[in-house]
Amino acid sequence: MLVRGPRWAIDERFDLINLSLSTTERRVAAEPRELADHAYFRKVSIVASAHNMRIESSVQRRLLQSIVELGRAVFGAGACSIMSHDAQNRELLFEAVAGEGANTLVGRRLPATTGLAGWALASEEPISVADVSHDPRFARDVAESTGFVPSTITVFPLLADGRAIGVLNLLDQAASPSIGIAEMRVLGTLAEHAAAILALVLSARLAPDEESSDTLVGLRRAIDEADETDRRALLAIVAGLSELTR
Repeated sequence: MLVRGPRWAIDERFDLINLSLSTTERRVAAEPRELADHAYFRKVSIVASAHNMRIESSVQRRLLQSIVELGRAVFGAGACSIMSHDAQNRELLFEAVAGEGANTLVGRRLPATTGLAGWALASEEPISVADVSHDPRFARDVAESTGFVPSTITVFPLLADGRAIGVLNLLDQAASPSIGIAEMRVLGTLAEHAAAILALVLSARLAPDEESSDTLVGLRRAIDEADETDRRALLAIVAGLSELTR
């Protein structure tokens, strides 16, 4: 309900949307963030100004996109993508895609154990398969559902703070069916940069709302967090103050 109008404008592919919201309700904080993602996936620019809530910036996302485009160009690949790991929901989320699937896969979720990407995520080790048709870890059904079935796949885990936060996928590189040591080093460097940027994206997405210095907001938070007895006392004080200001 809060963002129905802006969402309609995004679906209509407006070039620029100016969103201004003011709220102290934490429960609605996710709506503008989801709207920002919705706009990003449809290549719509959104200018957002919200009080007491943080909306994820698209700057880091654009950097992720530049990395997959660079990876695809360097290796002449059919596709290159970055997926983040949603540990809470045990899913992999397509954050950026270049080449095949660029217009359809961003925002799509898959179980975190899916295919070679899932294997690289769990093992925290890179993997390169020259012929996926002979590898039982390859999720052909998932590939078919995307409309693109690659012959070769190389996956690098994206590591930050000692854990895998996502994966970098390279599909059907043009040079040769297999990736050599030199190429793996280049991909490893790309993966390091991708991991650093992805960590920023995830940090911004999961960060709690900034504390407000507004007195009324602080009072509202104190009332919400108080036990029942203190809450009633605080509400009585507020009601008394309200009467005095009439």
